[in-house]
Amino acid sequence: MIGGNSTMNYDHLIIGAGSAGAVLAARLSEDPQKSILLIEAGPDFTSIDALPPEIKYAWFYDSSGNLGVKTDSYNWGFMGKATDEAPNIEVPRGKIIGGSSSTNAQGFIRGIPEDFDEWVSLGNDTWTYKNVLKYYKKLETDLDIKDEFHGSTGPIIARRFKKSEWTNISQDFYNSCISLGFTDSIDINNPESTGVGALPFNNPDRIRWSTSIGYLNDIRDRKNLTILSNCHAKKILFKDSVAIGAECEIEGTDYIFESKNVILSAGAICSPQLLMLSGIGPSDHLANFGIETLYNSPSVGKNLRDHPRIPLVWNSINQIELQKNQSPMQVVLRYTSKNSSFRNDIYIIVGAVSTDQTVRMGVGLYKAISAGSINLNTDDPYSQPVINYNYFSDDFDLKRTREAVRVSCEIASDTEFINVDGYPVGMSADILFDDHALDLWMKTNVDTFHHISGTCKMGSFDDTSSVVDQFGKVHGLSNIRVVDASIMPDCIRANTNATVIMMAEKIADDIKNGY
Repeated sequence: MIGGNSTMNYDHLIIGAGSAGAVLAARLSEDPQKSILLIEAGPDFTSIDALPPEIKYAWFYDSSGNLGVKTDSYNWGFMGKATDEAPNIEVPRGKIIGGSSSTNAQGFIRGIPEDFDEWVSLGNDTWTYKNVLKYYKKLETDLDIKDEFHGSTGPIIARRFKKSEWTNISQDFYNSCISLGFTDSIDINNPESTGVGALPFNNPDRIRWSTSIGYLNDIRDRKNLTILSNCHAKKILFKDSVAIGAECEIEGTDYIFESKNVILSAGAICSPQLLMLSGIGPSDHLANFGIETLYNSPSVGKNLRDHPRIPLVWNSINQIELQKNQSPMQVVLRYTSKNSSFRNDIYIIVGAVSTDQTVRMGVGLYKAISAGSINLNTDDPYSQPVINYNYFSDDFDLKRTREAVRVSCEIASDTEFINVDGYPVGMSADILFDDHALDLWMKTNVDTFHHISGTCKMGSFDDTSSVVDQFGKVHGLSNIRVVDASIMPDCIRANTNATVIMMAEKIADDIKNGY
């Protein structure tokens, strides 16, 4: 770089090297005639051996039960508002090559066909389940299941814990669910699956198999691929309505990177933030911060979708002793709540925590109706935006979550579950069986399953609630796309990582095919 400017004009500038950006860089650089610049605000580690232990390994012997990483060095450290009643909650997002795929809890679940039926109904006709399935298969190597729904040669390795590897808590949970009439799910990622079974993880040999490992490590020597870490994007640059590059900062110095195409893959928080900082968003909101509107896109930052989580904790009545490097969680239950038209809208996962001898369940509403927002707090690109999840603003969300909390307590009180007794910590019968009291308890204790999405919604140009088209192209502008969880019209009924990787695989093909 000379004088703060890049000496070349790249074919593709990808902002964010996470679950989507790393995939796009790998696939688009397969064409040696295309030059790719991939930038990441966090640090880079170029091999598995170079990874810090907390990034490399999925859990440790004294695990707290949280398989994700919250270390400040690799975390954006966001805070968000869940409800009016709850204190602000942590919103960890990966600030490292691989993004949140380098720091997450590795649950590797796919969206279900109904999720994509909904996307198609909103004007995104290339996102049929039949079409996305081939990309789910393309991205994975499933070590356990070989059939028409699974891949065997992909960059991301998926596996399940065998029953012989389960903790006694996982076994109790599974037995109780079966006792209560839930279906045995042999393959959570089968499109028709429901019930209780082993959760797929992308952590072979306890290694968190991120997109950095799976997609970038073997291609770093490509002459047409440049990876810049510790590079903070401040603003997307335009000539009239055409994206021409980005202004970035590296170690206190500003640089201009020029590119024929800009792809924003900074995630569902930073992508809408960067669009707004660049003059793309609701014009009245931008004016509040003295930002000149380049294109009035009123839905940037709106439609925040997520899976609210209710944490339940019981003190174990029997000693929890995890074997060395044994995962604290292996099993999950998915089911459809009463009177719901949304299949598999409830997700309950169990964990055994040896450090404080507790049994924990995370109760998730995996098809929420309530939607939140991302708004600017300032025009400073280093200041976090305002994150408002707006959980439980819809009564049906409250009703289904109440039911799920009561189901969780019923599972724990079943005779098959021999390791807990009584109510979760902080709860009583007066709370559990009174709708109003339980609603207040949930609103006060809710946090997130960390699947934030939807803030740059994809849809047709005449859909004023959308920001991009089905190929990620930003409405009203040229040579700029968004490709990450933010473009989901709604959060899929699954953990989001596998689907974001799939989306990047698909849109990389779309770009190659001229869309």
